[in-house]
Amino acid sequence: MSNLLSNKENTGNKNNKYDTKKSTLVLIDGNNLAYRAYYALPKTIATSTGVQTNAVFGFTSMLLKIVEEYQPDLLICAFDSKGPTIRHTVFEEYKATRKKMPDELTEQIKLIKEILSAFNISLLEVEGFEADDIIAGLVKRCKDSFEKILITSSDKDILQLVSNKIFVISLKKGITNTVLYSPEKVYQEFGVKPENIKDLLALMGDSSDNIPGAPGIGFKTAQYLISNYQTIDNLYEKINVLDNDKLKNVLIVNKPLVIKSLELATLKTDFDLNFDKTILESKWIIDFQRLENLFSLLEFKSLIVKLNNVKKRYFESLKDNLNLLDFEDSKVLGKNNKELKGCSNIKKSQFTEDKIDKIKESATLVSGDAEPLNSEDIKIKLNSTKFSGKYNLFFNDISVSILNSFKGT
Repeated sequence: MSNLLSNKENTGNKNNKYDTKKSTLVLIDGNNLAYRAYYALPKTIATSTGVQTNAVFGFTSMLLKIVEEYQPDLLICAFDSKGPTIRHTVFEEYKATRKKMPDELTEQIKLIKEILSAFNISLLEVEGFEADDIIAGLVKRCKDSFEKILITSSDKDILQLVSNKIFVISLKKGITNTVLYSPEKVYQEFGVKPENIKDLLALMGDSSDNIPGAPGIGFKTAQYLISNYQTIDNLYEKINVLDNDKLKNVLIVNKPLVIKSLELATLKTDFDLNFDKTILESKWIIDFQRLENLFSLLEFKSLIVKLNNVKKRYFESLKDNLNLLDFEDSKVLGKNNKELKGCSNIKKSQFTEDKIDKIKESATLVSGDAEPLNSEDIKIKLNSTKFSGKYNLFFNDISVSILNSFKGT
């Protein structure tokens, strides 16, 4: 968690004080993780008032696991847009075999978004596009600005993004058993390179998304063809080289379906989203008090313990970073924190251990104008008292100051 704030570049460029290439970005497929949590955990997980919370519990458990294990510097969560996507214009039956999202999960998605909001994780949706498309767009824009990018998703198509600095954390069983996909792991499991995953799916299809593929071609045949010809285009260019007449005929007859399947399996990045603005406005600043209140309402006692571990590490990271603040950053801190009022002229050497301890004590929350929980329905269903406080973290402005230095990367 410390890299984003602490890695200064001594290049003489005043507009590029911090080296984002020393940091880790985590991108979460919100729908995928919520679905996995919902179906992996028993529906008996609920509050004492009967509100089902299995998906929220599983999603939050995984989120805390990611924060603890990988210590990201920035997190962004993408969700599928509501209604038809651009893929439905290509293939009307796309995802037709999927059941409608259960009402119980729909209600829990609202709570999941409250959790993400308290973590101060940006939520992105783009009309007509899916979460993995948004993630692909972010990867395309940010891959040169971060040392490592971690994607949380169990969809096969997301594996086409894997590289020597982009990895996929995939859930296998339950919500804690994960596999980390590197290029080597993708090849080991699928027999093709990450960039050829879409070609593999175009031939074998994908039942989870109702991508048809070529009838009669399963994983082994598709793997053989793509490992030898790499891409669908190359395969059809050299179709006459195939010595299996039956297989050749299947491919020729079903070429339109294979091409359509390739389009369905290919992640899209050609949509309107200001990625620069998204990154600059994404602040990895956790509202711990709000999270503790939410966990209490949801009766997540075991997760409060995990949250305290994250909190301890988080403020240790903050302590380390205060030692690296320059004049302008200390000026921003003094603007919003009562412990540092009038500190606009202090030097970083004046951040003593005593003052840092005071900052850690008061850093949880101070009064502000941020909105409290925004769903009255959720509060009523939880049969809880309303949140009386409005919260704002004192170090919001410093985050903006630091992130603004990323412009031009």
